[in-house]
Amino acid sequence: GMLTRWLAGALLFTFGFGSAVLAKLPKTAAASQEGVVEGNLKYVDGDDFRLVYPPGEKTEYLVVVTHTAGTKPDAAPQISTLSGLAIYPKKNLDRLTVYRVTPLLLWHGGSIGKCDGDDFCPLPPPPPPPDTGATFLKPGS
Repeated sequence: GMLTRWLAGALLFTFGFGSAVLAKLPKTAAASQEGVVEGNLKYVDGDDFRLVYPPGEKTEYLVVVTHTAGTKPDAAPQISTLSGLAIYPKKNLDRLTVYRVTPLLLWHGGSIGKCDGDDFCPLPPPPPPPDTGATFLKPGS
């Protein structure tokens, strides 16, 4: 807003005309929002959208993004797995949804096991439609 531009100008004037970084700091700081999705999963809404997930957790999340009609993500894999940090550029980003993934049952080599939270039982989602990308977000390593 106008106050942000005025502050940037005042900072630039005060510290000299040599640093463009000083001019950008107030705008970024004012525009960036942080919050908690749940537990230790946090988001940072700034120049891009970030999900931050520190180590020590068991829950996994599935993040599904939809891009603006007629646009394609920039050579991003359709389904990927990330640990600790997921960064989503806002360009052509229409919608982003975070799902909690709770595995319930695992069949492996003829034996069936319940996933009670101690076992690691990943279950891949069905393939998303072409204009959608999906990310599994695991705790940081």
